[in-house]
Amino acid sequence: MENLIGQQASNATDLVKNGDMQSFMADVVEASNDVTVLVDFYSNASPASGQLSALLEKVVRQAGGVVRLVRMEFERNGPLVQQLRLQSVPAVLAFRNGQPVDGFLGPLPEAQLKQFIGHVAGAQIGPSEAEEALAIGSEALEAGNLEQAIMAFSQAVHHEPDNVEAIGGLARAQVLAGDLDGARELLDSLETALAEQTAIKGARSALTLAEQAANAPDTAPLLATLEQNPADHGTRFELAKALIAGGRTEEGAEELLEIMRRDRAWNDEAARKELLTLFEAIGLTHPLTITLRRKLSSLLFA
Repeated sequence: MENLIGQQASNATDLVKNGDMQSFMADVVEASNDVTVLVDFYSNASPASGQLSALLEKVVRQAGGVVRLVRMEFERNGPLVQQLRLQSVPAVLAFRNGQPVDGFLGPLPEAQLKQFIGHVAGAQIGPSEAEEALAIGSEALEAGNLEQAIMAFSQAVHHEPDNVEAIGGLARAQVLAGDLDGARELLDSLETALAEQTAIKGARSALTLAEQAANAPDTAPLLATLEQNPADHGTRFELAKALIAGGRTEEGAEELLEIMRRDRAWNDEAARKELLTLFEAIGLTHPLTITLRRKLSSLLFA
């Protein structure tokens, strides 16, 4: 380092401390020979910077000593900021063996922050409160324990309001519990960037299918009509939706595929679009989705 960086020593061993140019050599450069040191360049004028600083301190303390954190005010350490070529906050640099080895600009969610620290420190950081709640919610949803799933997903969203997996899980649990209004209100409240995420689109599709189920007709008259006229795509489409709504998902999907076999472009490709909604609702990695996708591809590219 150039002489621009101060040479004052420090014997403090706190995991989190405030620093400046005078303490930088001891608190960061020399200390990083023993443990990875994160330097958080913050500004009191930046709300995002303050939020990241608080989250950094929380995660560093949870890490139990595998890293230390030094907080430095951006505006009061201009020469150092210039030397490190930083231009904005929040900015975080990781030092090891006296040198910066990695860093990032802008805020990060807790899960990604733990991944970053685990990478630079070479240590596994335990799950966050949001991650723990998300795991509990996912397990409860899989087991059909909807009350527990809703509680756990709600806790995860409380800890990380932008966690799309938690939001999507909560909406799915609400749908299965019959709270369609609650699920719709939750999903409608999201900003566009979140609403376009796969987990949210899947939950929205599940809600759409559940709303269709509430108005699903009896299948018997539909089947009778198709016996008389197998080319009645409108009736077959209604039959498909009724079957899916009644839990006969694979049978309903086969009816949609049959429409495509007979007339792929019918009603502005309504059958294909309904299949895509179904895929999102049951999950893109679900075995049934994979099987149906193969059949769909064989029709589209035949």
